[in-house]
Amino acid sequence: MDVARVRRFASALQNKASVDPAHYATNKTISVWCGTYNVNGKKEQPLTLSHWLRQGWDDNHGDWTGTAPALYCISLQEMIDLSAGNVLRDAVLDNTGGDALQKWRVDFETAFKYVQSARRLCFGPTNEFPQLVALEHMVGVGVLVFARPDLLKAHQIRTARIPTGFGGGNLGNKGAVAVSLQLESTSLCVVGAHLAAHRGDVGGRNANYHSIVERDCFRRGLGWSQKEEGSRSVPSYEKNACRDGFGVLDHDVVLWLGDLNYRFQADVPDERVIELVRRKDYASLTRLDQLCDAMNNNKAFSTHDFREHSLNFAPTYKYATNSDKYDFELPQEEQANRKIRCPAWCDRVLWRVAPTTPRSVGEVTESVITKVYERGDARLRASDHRPVHCALSLSIRCVKDRGDAHASSVKVPSAVRGLCLEPTHASLSLTVREVQLVLKNESDAQSNWAFSSLPAWVEAAPASGSLEPGATVSIVIRALEKPELGVNRACVAALNSLLVPVTLRAGPGRDLGAFVAEVGRRWPALVEQPS
Repeated sequence: MDVARVRRFASALQNKASVDPAHYATNKTISVWCGTYNVNGKKEQPLTLSHWLRQGWDDNHGDWTGTAPALYCISLQEMIDLSAGNVLRDAVLDNTGGDALQKWRVDFETAFKYVQSARRLCFGPTNEFPQLVALEHMVGVGVLVFARPDLLKAHQIRTARIPTGFGGGNLGNKGAVAVSLQLESTSLCVVGAHLAAHRGDVGGRNANYHSIVERDCFRRGLGWSQKEEGSRSVPSYEKNACRDGFGVLDHDVVLWLGDLNYRFQADVPDERVIELVRRKDYASLTRLDQLCDAMNNNKAFSTHDFREHSLNFAPTYKYATNSDKYDFELPQEEQANRKIRCPAWCDRVLWRVAPTTPRSVGEVTESVITKVYERGDARLRASDHRPVHCALSLSIRCVKDRGDAHASSVKVPSAVRGLCLEPTHASLSLTVREVQLVLKNESDAQSNWAFSSLPAWVEAAPASGSLEPGATVSIVIRALEKPELGVNRACVAALNSLLVPVTLRAGPGRDLGAFVAEVGRRWPALVEQPS
């Protein structure tokens, strides 16, 4: 992409110099723990789970001073048996998978207590356990997000269900559940997925991925704690595309966890895979992995800039339950009574940061660094899968009071100080589609006013008028759903966050600064590229 051309377009779009984001935005680095486990309808004890929750950050060098992550994101699959009866029952009653997830929630909350008892002050001086931020389920797949209250405050929380299973993709035996939330000024989406099974159906898994990311699954204005009218589930959800909604990719950072079911290439003999597993030749196995192949050839995930750390652990499937042995390692008499599967890296953790190009030196953007990517504690072996976890360092944006940015970009002439506008600064974002302003004439004379620099993707109602002394008027500033900008998603990604000083004019040469609208990086996502 011609970044210089994009920036010239940005300058023309804004109609005046941008506010330097570095003047009001800083970054904050938090630790994030992501874990995925296909439990195969089995249960693990809270004490056993606590060993898993300590991995990736508790090195136990004898100093007992490990600090737990700020955010825990956990995805579970096959919490219930995926029989046709259970799938239909959950679709109608919406309680089977939900009941199972609630039991897992209690177990994880108990496990955090075991973590605290093993590692003194690991949750900070206040010793508050991570609190549940959100959870969602769909048949057998569930996702839970916990946050340490002393380090993080999440807001604008929403959940979604995205089925891709039976019935033409309308049933939830396969698919994903997702949580959308805001951390400071960074939007985060956590996806828990269970994709199409069987070694030969790599095309189905790729199609599942595209179906999930292409759906506008989150509804604006409906928070996680609110119950949708007529819905049996709490929290509420959207099974299909929402009107006026947004999707997984409409976030600054996406964490994708789950049993993605990618195997080794179908034309590779099992004996070859087993030989490499025994030799722990993970580099050679990586070259045979279907997901790595899909990403290398832009068939899935890499098409939207997802990344995964290198695979330096043994395949996580398929084990004999309550055993450290793969199926193929069992005695011949036991193998005769079961279906033997070739080992595979089914269980994965990927992440994505919205592609951006900093517009100024030192500008803050999100970033993710993988610290640890490994299999879970060996004591978790009730399932035929093994859990996987990933410890990440996530840099998020923290936006200060935009008043400073406003004051440095728009001067209010003394001649129009009689016009008072509240608030003096505001922000339009993915979920905040409009803001309301109040303009008051505090002078002794009638004043005419009009907006002079509204960008094409914004409308104001009313956009101009006349105010008698002491009169007020309410003004709604609204971001359009499909603005005629001539700019596509990739173009906006390169622009990063546009900062548009919106000016209110009270006469020739008499500008009253209204507010600085910080444009979310995915506003103009549905229109064409500039010529």
